Amino acid sequence: MQQRQADYFAEIFKALSSNNLENLRLILSKPIGIRESIEIVNERDPESGKTALMFAVFNDSIEMCQEILDFFIRHFIEQKKTRYLRKLRGVDELKVSEIDEIEKSCKKVIENWVNIKNDKDQDFTALHYAAYLGNAKTIHFLMDHFADPSVKSSKGLSVLHLAAQNNQVYPLVYFKEHYSAQLSIINQDQDGSNPLHWACYQNSDTAIYYLLAWSEHQKISNFINAQQSDGQTALHLAVQSADKFISLHPIKELLRMGSDREIRDLKGKKAQDYIEKNTSETVQEDLHHIFSKEPSCGFSLFDSPLSKQRPSHRKQSIFLALMIAAFTLLVVFVLPYFQSKILAVSIIVLFLMTNSLFFFACRQDPGWLKQPKEVMFSQVVEQMNPRALCPYCEVICTKESSHCYICNKCVERFDHHCQWINNCVGIRNQNTFFMFLITLMLYLIVVLYGCLDNFSLHQTIEKVYIVKYEGIHIDNKDVYLGSVIFILIMDVFFVIPLTQLVYTQTLNYLMNQTTSMRFSKHTKQTSSPGQSQQESGSNEGSAGKSYQENGSRGQVIYDDEENKDFSRELYSSTQSPQLNTLRTPLIHQGTPIVSRRSPTPAHVSENQKRHTASKRSKRQPKNKANIKSKINPNERSLQNCLQMCQLKQTYATPDQHGIMRNPFLSTQRQEDRVKSHLQSLLSPLANIPFKQSDSIVTPNFKHQLSRSFNNSLASKSAVSAIGQQH
Repeated sequence: MQQRQADYFAEIFKALSSNNLENLRLILSKPIGIRESIEIVNERDPESGKTALMFAVFNDSIEMCQEILDFFIRHFIEQKKTRYLRKLRGVDELKVSEIDEIEKSCKKVIENWVNIKNDKDQDFTALHYAAYLGNAKTIHFLMDHFADPSVKSSKGLSVLHLAAQNNQVYPLVYFKEHYSAQLSIINQDQDGSNPLHWACYQNSDTAIYYLLAWSEHQKISNFINAQQSDGQTALHLAVQSADKFISLHPIKELLRMGSDREIRDLKGKKAQDYIEKNTSETVQEDLHHIFSKEPSCGFSLFDSPLSKQRPSHRKQSIFLALMIAAFTLLVVFVLPYFQSKILAVSIIVLFLMTNSLFFFACRQDPGWLKQPKEVMFSQVVEQMNPRALCPYCEVICTKESSHCYICNKCVERFDHHCQWINNCVGIRNQNTFFMFLITLMLYLIVVLYGCLDNFSLHQTIEKVYIVKYEGIHIDNKDVYLGSVIFILIMDVFFVIPLTQLVYTQTLNYLMNQTTSMRFSKHTKQTSSPGQSQQESGSNEGSAGKSYQENGSRGQVIYDDEENKDFSRELYSSTQSPQLNTLRTPLIHQGTPIVSRRSPTPAHVSENQKRHTASKRSKRQPKNKANIKSKINPNERSLQNCLQMCQLKQTYATPDQHGIMRNPFLSTQRQEDRVKSHLQSLLSPLANIPFKQSDSIVTPNFKHQLSRSFNNSLASKSAVSAIGQQH
């Protein structure tokens, strides 16, 4: 009997290791005793230490997870029900308390099974593997069946650390939205590393953007500049791995969000001291250029400084103060002496027009993208490419939108952030801004012409003392001359940058582009994070063979008092675990999670070198035309995306088990969903006359009948049938 059971589970693990769903279904449909079948929760693969459920999750197969769980639930309920019917002979129905006891017992076993740790692989749980792979359906499945997101591995890694390692954005967003009380991005592992450290170390550029955005939202102090046990910050790690990034934008993002370049590690080195560790000379030159940039003096028109910026009215106030001061001197001390009254009136009219357009450009909405209120951000991330979304604003980006780091908002057809108006220039205020520049230019030109044309008037002005006190003699001639000189200086001071602005904006109109498009060095990347992963392979047959030789049993999830004959001794081994599957080039030597202390395989290093050499010239993927995503943000508007989300929410359909598995219902309490699942399984089983030969219930049979828990769980015929047998 024990050998037959060992062979049976060996076949199951062999099918799981080969990721063969059809073979797994065929094995699970084979007749086997009820008591033997529920032992599946106690079995482990001897090489990898994974349970059957862990294998299904690691295979990234929600179908396998559902098949295995339903297999256990069917047989567990069947065993419990048979036991109750033996005790309650002559009774037609079970009490509600007894039904609840069956349900509670089943839930408890499932909870222990889902949260069991793999002692051969750093105590990872099934949820750790799901977070690393980023499968939304698998994560929902585990959370609906009582997975604990707060569990950490033996090295202190949480699900956020693992998601950040593999550049999986959805787990980060999902756990942040729904389990922020249990998980935080500031949590550190045993080495003092938070998820941002791991994202920088593993070149997870998309995860870096999202983590930095959340640190800004939550106003977390010292998150970006947090140091590991070796004293290194996220910037240190990003610089050391710079040649593996698609572009250097993540490093710029770190600096722009306030990463301190002056922090030294325990070796006394700053982040820029590790630039030479990169093999590419192009990367080294670009990094030296990035770290040589100093914060802007304040009136830089287009090049934003690589340092943290905040909205400020200081530059706008300086602009207004100089303009008003020059105009006041012009009106009081200069215009009264102009020979042409038309010129004087033109100056006043242009000044009023300029100021009106100025205030309109300041107050006008530049085209900020609005956050959709109909759906949660995690639901949008699940359906779309995370790179097509803005983690700061939590909106769906368009082709021409861009995020302003000063306003901290996304702007449609973003041009630039103007320090003069202290506002972004976008699709809604670009015309107003352009008219403001034109009128300001005309005003300055007319003032310049008028002052130069009337510069010699001070010689003909009748001398009148304005101030004569204690030796100070100021006449109107001196005031006129001084005012004209000051106005000319201010005029030239504004004309030089204004000419550049007008020229740039005129070209933008002629070319139908924006300043952001024309001056941007790097185009947006729309590739999916999952496309960087290699296709998984498998080592077929290894699990089944080793199981027959050694047996496999770790922590006992369910131990039946009447089933001790089928129990085996706990399996223990000091051998290092071996992987049956390679998920990405970073996974090696028996652990699906990257260890910073483990060397990268030689063949992977060579592939990375070849790939790096081909992509560094333009800092973009070579085959850009082949990049695909679930939804092309350039072809789908915000309205269409929201309509798609609403349709999915409205027309959700039940899966093969009759459960409404709609991703937009992720906030529904998991207790209710699992309870309805158990009810759908318990009710049809109430009509089956159990016999010793009835060892398996067909999967589709449970959908043919529907009965309430208030009805009888066993008919008289069922009781009599069991009585005749025993």
